Amino acid sequence: MPIPAGTKFHGVAPGVETDNRGSKTRNSERNVYTIEDFGGGPASFKAVAERTINSLSYLAYVRDYDEEQELPIARWVFSQIAHNLAPKLSGLVVSSVAGEVVDVINSGEVDDVLYIAPAGQVVEVGTIVYSGLSGYLAVNGAPFMDEAISVGRTLSPSVFVSNSGLYDVVKSKVYVTLPNNTAYFYDGISKDDSIRWGYVSQSTNATDYNIVKSQAGGGIFIERWDPANGDTVDEILGVTTKGYTPFSLDSISVCLEGIIRIPRDQIGGTVLANSGVNIYSDATSPWLLTTDPTSGVKIGFVIHAITTLPPESIVVSDIQIIPDKSSSTVTRLIPFFQEATPGGSGTYTENNNIVDFNWVGGPGTYEFTLPSATTIPYRTIRFVNDGTVTANDKVHIVAPTGETIDGATFYEINKVYNGIAVWSDGVNWIVIQAKST
Repeated sequence: MPIPAGTKFHGVAPGVETDNRGSKTRNSERNVYTIEDFGGGPASFKAVAERTINSLSYLAYVRDYDEEQELPIARWVFSQIAHNLAPKLSGLVVSSVAGEVVDVINSGEVDDVLYIAPAGQVVEVGTIVYSGLSGYLAVNGAPFMDEAISVGRTLSPSVFVSNSGLYDVVKSKVYVTLPNNTAYFYDGISKDDSIRWGYVSQSTNATDYNIVKSQAGGGIFIERWDPANGDTVDEILGVTTKGYTPFSLDSISVCLEGIIRIPRDQIGGTVLANSGVNIYSDATSPWLLTTDPTSGVKIGFVIHAITTLPPESIVVSDIQIIPDKSSSTVTRLIPFFQEATPGGSGTYTENNNIVDFNWVGGPGTYEFTLPSATTIPYRTIRFVNDGTVTANDKVHIVAPTGETIDGATFYEINKVYNGIAVWSDGVNWIVIQAKST
């Protein structure tokens, strides 16, 4: 029976006789409790749910604070996680309604936990429940598993709830135990040293040890990161791990931050990935890892390289994935290439902040008009040319109508390997750097 609130208990010394010698009247006022009554409910704390989720239980992380309800906010990981805000697990939420207070459970017995199981399978008592894709729960053999981090065991056989074709949604009583420092990912890295979440690759182009980004719209779908497709460094989500699970949809675990263990022969470059060596995006295949710094996009650095135990006995590199790749990249100026012709003209409308001219044809003058200095105040643009522009070839950098460049209508370049830099003061253009002409 539950212990009523306010019930008092008295302890006695070990040598004191504890036989009950009270009167029948007094004995009728006493209750008897078993040790189970002292267990209480599961360990948990209150939080405000970010979303309404009742089709599956989920693992939540807590970030930010609800000022009105004076409680932390329990967030679900379905939405894209910025690589420099990668969260760690905070607890289990059985179901939630957006804006309402929920229990975020750390440990203990929890009824009616909803999770993913192989279609048609009854999950037996004692089965381990793992962290699944995007914070959902799953058992072994189910699709969309992450990297087999245990979060509890079933205390009752599963009860069928629904079928989604590839899998069943079932429910059981589960004894929840969030991962501690004795939990490890597949590659042997402690869960406390690496932040990873499961994603899905629809196009199957992302495999083990690839640099990836979220597909358009975010969510759980990822693809290879490739600047040739217009991808920026800020869009890098992380590096896929060995937790690749081919299925109808391919579930891939992504290390967003922390340590990842990779076979050394999977890392390109002429320099071996040993302790202290930086790891970059490959210049030719940007989704691959290399020790070659040509691309300038640093992904992390090697903590150490070790040889695994037999029978594999391979050398692996433990790489620290840095959370903010943009802060460690080599600053590069990507030029816009412009062909200059005698008697020709053009107007600059590109976003590149450097223009590289080459001359085609006989002697003459080419006019190239700047964008308006008022459109993007304080912008700097550089103009350079190769050896094809000679003294007989003139490139005029022209101010737009109503504006000036160094107080004139144009600035002339007429020398091999020449160059200038201009800066907008918000009204006109000013030459801030120039080679002698």
